[in-house]
Amino acid sequence: MYNNARMMILYTQTPLHPGTGQSTGVIDLPVQRERHTRHPVIQASSLKGSLKSFAMSKAGNSSNTEREIWKKKIAAVFGPEEGDLHGGALTVMEARLLAFPVRSLQAPFFWITCPLILQRLQRDLAAAGYQNGLEGISFETDEGKAWYNVDVEQPLILEDLTFEKCGDATQVADWLAKKIFPYEGPYKFYNERFKKYLVILSDKDFAYLAENATAVNARIVLDDKKISQNLWYEESLPPDCLFYTWLLALNPRDDNQSGLKDSNEVLSFVAKELSLQYLQVGGNETVGQGWCYISFPAFKLNEGGKRK
Repeated sequence: MYNNARMMILYTQTPLHPGTGQSTGVIDLPVQRERHTRHPVIQASSLKGSLKSFAMSKAGNSSNTEREIWKKKIAAVFGPEEGDLHGGALTVMEARLLAFPVRSLQAPFFWITCPLILQRLQRDLAAAGYQNGLEGISFETDEGKAWYNVDVEQPLILEDLTFEKCGDATQVADWLAKKIFPYEGPYKFYNERFKKYLVILSDKDFAYLAENATAVNARIVLDDKKISQNLWYEESLPPDCLFYTWLLALNPRDDNQSGLKDSNEVLSFVAKELSLQYLQVGGNETVGQGWCYISFPAFKLNEGGKRK
């Protein structure tokens, strides 16, 4: 039984390639997707590796004395690589898509989401024992219709699809924006923008756009004479994607060698001690891909202060 859980939001700043490694389709290097929904996803192993790599880089930049302390904490949180082997105290879940940006003729872009994603979010919050602001809200809708706030000429055009307005998404947009984007600092602008430009589509329309509105780029390898030696097509997710994941923690199992006493201190190590604000995830790090802004939204526990 996990003692503690905390949500982590990832907001992509650059194109993101959480690759599958191979493909039998037209795209040589597609992104990771859920098998049944075809929604983009970031596998837990990739995300946990990025967190550990970030922690190791912080340790490497510390003084000799601090470096040894950092290494003990990293071993307690992520699991040791040598010596007295034991399981790490941190479990990282896969990062699920929360909102996906798509082009439009009526604005630079809109974020889209769907009832399935919102229902999953409610389920995950309930499983972690937290209250949420979406209870009792249903946004089920037919194909070709959408919920949104901004006043635009009808119909709403997203990529190659058109949508009729069937309702207002203010309650969902306001609650999500409050949790995702800080009111101060460089992301205050996005707080207001998200409230205005969030669109809720049917599950089917969302799945179509999430699968077909990604970028596919041709890449090559050149020899010393600038002659192509290889050509492949690579899929990436655009900037401004929103993902969420859960960090789950047990009490450390390292006999207190790290100084981390309980699950709260394990999560605090990731969220605070690492000073985690930006994280590189996925492939193509040397060409600037995969940089995500990280935030940890605050939720209240269910009535009674206990998780169900």
